Amino acid sequence: MSDVTCKAVQPYFDVAKAHGVEPAALIGGMPYSAEFLRDKNNRISWRDFVEIGQKTRERCALGDADLEQIGRNVFKSGGMRVIMSLARVLGEPARFYKWMQRGNNMLFANMTSEVSVTDKQNLQIKIRLRDDDPPSLEYLLISKGGIASMPTLLGYPEAHVELQVSGPQAVFDVTMRPKRPSLIRRVVQAVRGSQETADELLATNEALTRRLEELSAANAHIEAQAATLDDQAKRLQLAHDVSKMIHGKVDVRETLGKIAEALLTHGGVTYVKLDLAAHGAHEAASVSAPAAAAPPDGEGQRFPIEIRTREVANLLLWAQDGVQLEPMLEYVLPVVAMAIDNALAFRELEAFQRDLQRLVDERTADLREARDDLAATVVQLQEVQGSRDAFFANISHEIRTPLSLIILSADDIERSAGAALSVSARSSLGSVVGSARKLLRLVDELLLLAAGEETKLRLRPEAADLGALIAGLVAAWRPAADTAKLTLAYDGPASLIATIDPVAIDRVVTNLVSNALKFTPSGGDIRVTLSADEDCVITVRDTGAGIDDELLSRLFGRFERSAAGGAKGGTGIGLSLVKQLTEAHGGKVSLIRPPSGGSEFRVELPGWRVHEAETLASSAEPRRGTTRRLAPIDFGVEQIAPASGQVLRPPKTSLGTVLLAEDDLGLSEAVARLLAEDYTVIIAYDGSAALELAREHQPHLLVTDVQMPGMNGIELAEKFRGATNDRIAPVVIMSALGDLSTRVRGLEAGAVDYVIKPFDAREFLARVRAQFRMRDLAARLHQAEQLSALGALSAGLAHELRNPANGVVNAIRPLRKLLPEELRAPQTAVGQLLEVALGCADQIGFLSRQLLNFRGGGALELREVPLAELVKRALNQTQVALADVEMRLDLGYEGEVRCAPQLLLQVLTNLLDNAAQAAGPGGWVEVSARTRDGALTIEVGDSGPGVPLELRERVFQPFFTTKPPGVGTGLGLPLSRDIAHRHGGRLELRERDGRCVFAIDLPV
Repeated sequence: MSDVTCKAVQPYFDVAKAHGVEPAALIGGMPYSAEFLRDKNNRISWRDFVEIGQKTRERCALGDADLEQIGRNVFKSGGMRVIMSLARVLGEPARFYKWMQRGNNMLFANMTSEVSVTDKQNLQIKIRLRDDDPPSLEYLLISKGGIASMPTLLGYPEAHVELQVSGPQAVFDVTMRPKRPSLIRRVVQAVRGSQETADELLATNEALTRRLEELSAANAHIEAQAATLDDQAKRLQLAHDVSKMIHGKVDVRETLGKIAEALLTHGGVTYVKLDLAAHGAHEAASVSAPAAAAPPDGEGQRFPIEIRTREVANLLLWAQDGVQLEPMLEYVLPVVAMAIDNALAFRELEAFQRDLQRLVDERTADLREARDDLAATVVQLQEVQGSRDAFFANISHEIRTPLSLIILSADDIERSAGAALSVSARSSLGSVVGSARKLLRLVDELLLLAAGEETKLRLRPEAADLGALIAGLVAAWRPAADTAKLTLAYDGPASLIATIDPVAIDRVVTNLVSNALKFTPSGGDIRVTLSADEDCVITVRDTGAGIDDELLSRLFGRFERSAAGGAKGGTGIGLSLVKQLTEAHGGKVSLIRPPSGGSEFRVELPGWRVHEAETLASSAEPRRGTTRRLAPIDFGVEQIAPASGQVLRPPKTSLGTVLLAEDDLGLSEAVARLLAEDYTVIIAYDGSAALELAREHQPHLLVTDVQMPGMNGIELAEKFRGATNDRIAPVVIMSALGDLSTRVRGLEAGAVDYVIKPFDAREFLARVRAQFRMRDLAARLHQAEQLSALGALSAGLAHELRNPANGVVNAIRPLRKLLPEELRAPQTAVGQLLEVALGCADQIGFLSRQLLNFRGGGALELREVPLAELVKRALNQTQVALADVEMRLDLGYEGEVRCAPQLLLQVLTNLLDNAAQAAGPGGWVEVSARTRDGALTIEVGDSGPGVPLELRERVFQPFFTTKPPGVGTGLGLPLSRDIAHRHGGRLELRERDGRCVFAIDLPV
């Protein structure tokens, strides 16, 4: 709001100029320019005026006395000459003050002032702002100086002024000093003032003339706006009249009739026709006005009436002469639409009320019957409650018994046969005991919760060493923290004897430390502290992600788990148990969110008693069996926890590569070892890492959990095939979530199998092997389609190549005989050209024969041939290529193989030739054979660099070769794979001992 004229800003600009401060420094951030503020006719807001005063005082380093002097200077400037003349006319200082305050009100629209005269020497000036406007101390101090200097215009000495500020009000108490100037001075001042007054009045007259012209222009604009408003008022009045006539009408037909009557009476029309389209279950309606009259000649103007973008009625109007309907109906049509909408809604409401009343009557009868049944059920539930509690306790104890036997048996095995066990067996034994202890801990917590629910929780307080108890717990959990790459530390007294239930406190601290380990990322810190001042305080602080506001309100409720918690596992009863056991001690547990991040759980135990060490020296040692450590048992061997990205290789040739994504360390280790008996296994502990490993290693199959941090298994399954560029790569999901919706989501994401935990190891391996067989079958079908299409093309191409090649060969030989002996000698140019031509023709013939082999098809002539004989023949045919390499044979199978010998010999020869080229001089080539799972596997490996990961499928594509141009055709490996398929087997690249080998699988 513009409350202040820019004339009031000029003193600030003058002072700033005198101090060398630019105006821009005073108005920075404001929507004004210096030129705008120098125009006295412009106005600004009060708050901007206050800010300009504050900046002037700050930039010019003005004190209160300096600001008062500015006010005095204003009344001593040349611009005050007219005011001096008026002051002399007014005569008395009191009248002059009142006149000046009226002028002040013209400068400030948000300010009112009042002058009250006590006597000739004393008066009071009150200035009040609006309640929401801040006071300006700078303006008040300048005003104080001006008020003190006003009497000097009348020849009086400066007045004494006291200023009091209270909120939006300021009070100036003015005391004038009596003193008159000499007569001669007054005469001189009067004469000088008259001339100056004339000049000022002339300037004022010019300003008023300009202002009059501006007001005239503004008046013309206002008159034009008034005409527009008058037209709008007429249309609004019409809408109001129509609204009054149809107000309160709820019947549809009555509403339509009143609308037509109102338009006919007040709308300047001669005939109205209103048609209502069918609305839901309501019949259509139509009215006309005048009712007995026929429509006039000609077509009326149609106006559709819409309610919520749906056309519900058509309005046809015939206008009186000279009436424009569109402007007239601008405000009427919304009123008509609203009236129709209300009428239709009322009819629907009536129908709804009838239906609702019927439903209420029916529901009331049902509730009476249900009330009687519920009363009987309550009695039954009270009886069942006791049985439920007994059953819960009994079944929990029955679970504890076999778990205890598992732990004791594992401990006995470790003691009696620990030295004979392998590292892997001892690690597996540790996993068994750790899992059993987790189940035992869960049963304990369920029992305690059941007891607490029925107010049966009983503590057994005793004098125990609280410091040693917590220090021992931290030490027991430290190996788990080291495995997770976390720092776990204890900060507190080594010994602190207190009256507590050590079993309950053990469980409290164990739950808090366990949660901190779950939710703190690798590299984080966990600190457990114990202090004893007025209260005993135990804190567990971590540097994890913290607790969000949504979970905070229900954090200590039963079975509450965060989103992150779902990925980490857990039952959601740990913190509820912590709260219950703490409150049973008379204490409280709370969560603090440190500013640096993470979480800090604070357990306070008031009313506890610390015993003097010397009086309880005998009890300082906790009793045996008092506390139970729930951390995994340490068997004295290093726990094998594979790192994310680790690759486990089988002891023999790998049958494929499996990417395993599982965030549970123990389960991941067990599944990886199970699969690593036959496959290369890449381990990942979250979905994001698994996706990166898939891009790096190009695995053949993915096994993934659903709940994982970072990216869950469903998202990973959706992105896996895109990362590997393998559309037939299978995805197997294994999860503890067996509900239908999760299984459907997994299958829709691309999974081909869903295994529910826990699962049988043999069944799981069988499922994985089946998926590899299905993948191999799909790949073979795809390759068969490629080879079939290529075979037809190759046969035609080979036929076209053989004819010109035969022509060249048949022409060169007679040509050689016709030439003189001296021309066809090998050392001559003609002889050399003939040799080149024959060589090229032979090469074309060789390529034609290879292309013709793609025709394939037909039944093979199979017979039993000793494998050793086939290998020996292949070695003889490639002895030139193998001359500079070391040949290694490892034939673990000495039986016969049923095959087409020439075709299988062609495969072996091609693989041996490729291996010799890859190994190079000084290298080695190895041929091995063994049987596995009812199949014979022949492997050809070498000491060469191997086939890059990205090329391992492309090498079997026709015409693809890694050899230099002119050395290979790119048909050897595709033809060899086709021959293997025709034998009912397969040829593929596999890994063995970190090297690539070509493996031929044939049925035995």
